[in-house]
Amino acid sequence: MAEKADLLSLGTHCSLKDCKRLDFLPFRCSHCKEIFCLDHRTPEGHQCRDVVTSDVHVPVCPICNQIIKKSKDEDINRQVEQHIISGCKTLVVGKPKKSNKCSLKTCRQHGLMPFVCPDCRKNHCIRHRHAEDHLCTALQVPIISCA
Repeated sequence: MAEKADLLSLGTHCSLKDCKRLDFLPFRCSHCKEIFCLDHRTPEGHQCRDVVTSDVHVPVCPICNQIIKKSKDEDINRQVEQHIISGCKTLVVGKPKKSNKCSLKTCRQHGLMPFVCPDCRKNHCIRHRHAEDHLCTALQVPIISCA
């Protein structure tokens, strides 16, 4: 009889008042931190009151295809309308800065990965990543004059 008591003490009961099912692999809600069974593990399954709903809509102008700054207090449609009325000039999210620009003056490439030359320590694009391709200062031989 002692073995049955040990087996029953392994699991945890579901926190939902109507369920209270003994579950051996319970789930903890990341919002309310209570323990639930498999059937009630989701916030919708136990009607979690601590869930914060987040709006994942990104307003985009249908004319210029630019992302529009979003305010929590104002309606998205109203903000898009204000942007269009301004001639697609206001409420625009700035363009992200391009990174990994090639250090060669004649090149305008921006690479996805940085290629840093171990000799001159400058960043280059994939085409100019080798020292010979970007005319690395480490390859230049000093001219010695014989006088």
